[in-house]
Amino acid sequence: MIRIPTYLGQLTDASIILLYFLLLFTFGPTYRLRLNYLIAVISTLVISFIDTKWHIASDLIMPLIFLFAIQPVKGHYLDKLRLYLFSYLILAFSASIVGYQITKMINITKLADPATGYNFIILHTFLLYFLSFVIAIIGILIYDRLKKSLDFHDPIISRSIFIGTGILSVSIGLLIIVSRLLDQQLNLLLINIGIMVTLLLLTLTGLIFYLNAYQSKLQVEKERQKSQNDALYIHDLQLNYDNLRRFKHDYKNLLLSLSVLLTENKVSAAQAAVNNFLKQSEQANTHTRLHSQALAQISDDLVRSLLVAKTSNALAKGLKVDLEISEPVGYFGTQQADILRILGILFDNAIDGATDSAQKQIRFAILRNSGHYDFIIQNTVKPNHIDLEAIGQFGYTTKQQHSGLGLATVHQICDLNDYLIQFTTAAHRFTCTLTI
Repeated sequence: MIRIPTYLGQLTDASIILLYFLLLFTFGPTYRLRLNYLIAVISTLVISFIDTKWHIASDLIMPLIFLFAIQPVKGHYLDKLRLYLFSYLILAFSASIVGYQITKMINITKLADPATGYNFIILHTFLLYFLSFVIAIIGILIYDRLKKSLDFHDPIISRSIFIGTGILSVSIGLLIIVSRLLDQQLNLLLINIGIMVTLLLLTLTGLIFYLNAYQSKLQVEKERQKSQNDALYIHDLQLNYDNLRRFKHDYKNLLLSLSVLLTENKVSAAQAAVNNFLKQSEQANTHTRLHSQALAQISDDLVRSLLVAKTSNALAKGLKVDLEISEPVGYFGTQQADILRILGILFDNAIDGATDSAQKQIRFAILRNSGHYDFIIQNTVKPNHIDLEAIGQFGYTTKQQHSGLGLATVHQICDLNDYLIQFTTAAHRFTCTLTI
């Protein structure tokens, strides 16, 4: 059995632990803070000392330091855990290959000799850092290439990669811990490398098949959304055409009325009729112009088309619609389909509720808040009690001859995507706030 001198073990562990932090700072520019550099140096010294007394100390302590010591802490747990897992995989693979290669280059039975020991440290550190950063750079290049075709912010894709990386890291971690406990790290190096490569290939193969299937599903969904977008566009054209026909009808009636009034020499009445008609037309044009300006802030064509169609529908039913979109709203990516379903249901409910009310008003707003979007839909309602506890349950409805599935579906979609939805009611106004 080969024994490595304590000082060699400490220096080797220190170089590996420091490399963890360097990879973190490479992958995550957000964490390149002066305080984090200080934490990295202190943690390297402390953990490498503890690791000589307790072989698995670094494997247990390092994740905790990444999660709870590296700044910023709040809201960055998942991101740091993901980066730690990637760093762990790179280091585990690199350390195994470098360790195996060094056993072929240096007579490790003579590590007690100072000259051989220092040669071991220098060579081991250089090869480990070189190989780790080569793999890291290749990984970054692959990521930059893949993100053109894969949306890594998509919850399902992100979760799948995270789970695959986690399973692979745990498997390799258990393999390394067993080798350490058996004190057979050097003797089992080649076996460990073979098992790591096998696990890596199996995990990547499964992940690639799953992501390909998911991408195909997204493509089908995209085609369906395009069809829906075309339908919404046609519906919007139909509404505009109906408005034009209505205007022509009103215009013909006005001409007939003017003809009669002028025949009877009622000039004042004719002038009043013309002024009233122009005033109504100006109000309609003003509403249309304001709505167009607000909706033009939305870059997502499907979401904008849906809101145009719903707004036009509400106006056609004689409702007053106020839109507030103060900042540009970007493209929603793979969240688009779920957002369309939610907004469609909420807007239909708002139109139904406002139609039955006395004030007949709808207010819609999109606000940007700390990296999130708040969709606010408010409508007037008739004076009856709305049970906010029961709303959203399957079968509960306040409308006649309705199934009560709409808001229940909204709740279901929000739960799947971790969206926040809230309902409030006050002064005969029902307000829904959706946060994504």
